[in-house]
Amino acid sequence: MIRIVCIGKIKNEWKNANNELFKRINSFTKLEIIELKEEKAKELEKYIKGYCVVLDEKGTQLTSKEFSNLIKEKNKITFFIGGKAGFEEKFLQKADFVLSLSKMTFSHQLARIILLEQIYRAFCIIHNLPYSK
Repeated sequence: MIRIVCIGKIKNEWKNANNELFKRINSFTKLEIIELKEEKAKELEKYIKGYCVVLDEKGTQLTSKEFSNLIKEKNKITFFIGGKAGFEEKFLQKADFVLSLSKMTFSHQLARIILLEQIYRAFCIIHNLPYSK
């Protein structure tokens, strides 16, 4: 099971990509996406279940193969994508792993799509399937 907790809702221009990747990932594992309003960011801790991965630009970058190994090794993973202000240091310290998608900063919308795409790619690698674009 994979859970993604996002600060902010997905905007219309990203919905098609989100929905397509959601469907593809669900063919491999149960995927749950939780969207919280910015003012609810203080409630993040109650969503920490399983292996906790927080996305942050100061985190560790992984190759797609390394990321697929992470997905393969963990039964339950919760990913956290921050809002405009990112995460407080206190929350980052509660993470099992802090992941950086890039040295560049992305909007939470784009970070969500990139994360979903990499999760899907990870399952293709794990199951030795060709990556369907």
